[in-house]
This record gives sequence, structure tokens and C-alpha cells, in this order.
Amino acid sequence: MGLGDPRTFPFLEPPPSSSLETALRYLRDQGALDEAEDLTPIGNLLAQLPVDVVVGKMLVLGTLFGLAEPTLTVAAALSVPSPFLRPAHPNPDCATARRPLESPHGDPLTLLNLFNEWVQVGFLSKRGIRDAFAGTLFWGEGRVSPCERLQGLVLGCGER
Repeated sequence: MGLGDPRTFPFLEPPPSSSLETALRYLRDQGALDEAEDLTPIGNLLAQLPVDVVVGKMLVLGTLFGLAEPTLTVAAALSVPSPFLRPAHPNPDCATARRPLESPHGDPLTLLNLFNEWVQVGFLSKRGIRDAFAGTLFWGEGRVSPCERLQGLVLGCGER
């Protein structure tokens, strides 16, 4: 990116040198920097993505394995606040309604299932049905918008 050595960058408020060293080691461990602290090819890709390094690697690898769309959905869902709301009073109907969407493989795939179901309901249904869907699952419809926007940003990076 041509910014030079971060240790000599003219920060307004420089971080502690130990924090810089930790960050550089982390980027080397993730394969974003080589031993000379130059960006690697994957580091160049990661620097263009508006997400955390680990989420960015997930996107790059997902694309390489032909799983760009579901990986993008999971990456976007993990990069914004959880869409699940906590009801003031526990509701067993909510847990029952969520159960078919839950994945035994963890929260990322549960979020993917939820998002895919939402897209189907959202595109195929009237507003009242979408509201009922979100209400039944105690899912904040407004929390999906940042996820959709992030998907658009990442897709835009891929078109460069």
C-alpha cells in the first residue's frame, strides 16, 4: 500500500511500540506480511477488504473453493451485531421457531440458514409476513441491513 514502516508513521497519538509489534506479528502469522514485513499477495487482497483479517481470509478462501456467496453471507453476518434479539421474557415459541434454522456446525452456519430463509421470505412475501417472521424468531429486521450493505461493499472490492 506504500505507507512504509508503521514504526515510523507520523501518528497523531502513536500506539505503544509493543502494540505495533504484536500487530505485525499477527499479520505475519496470518500470512498477510512476509518476514521482511512486505505485503504478501494475500495481504494485498486483505488490505482491500473492509473486514477483519480473519474474515477477509475466509472470504478469499471461500472464493477459491467456489463458495463465494455463502462465505460472503457468513462473513457479513459475523462482521455486524447479531441479528438475534433477547426477549424481555423467555419465550419457548421463539426457541422452537429457531430450531429448524440451527446448525450443528455452529453459529456461522446458523446465521447463514437464517439469512437465506430471510431472503426467501423477504422476496416472496408481503411486509406483514416478513414482520411476523422476524417477530417469531426475535430477530431484528433492522440488523440485517448492515449485513446486506457489507456484502455490497465486499462485492464492490471484488470488481476492482
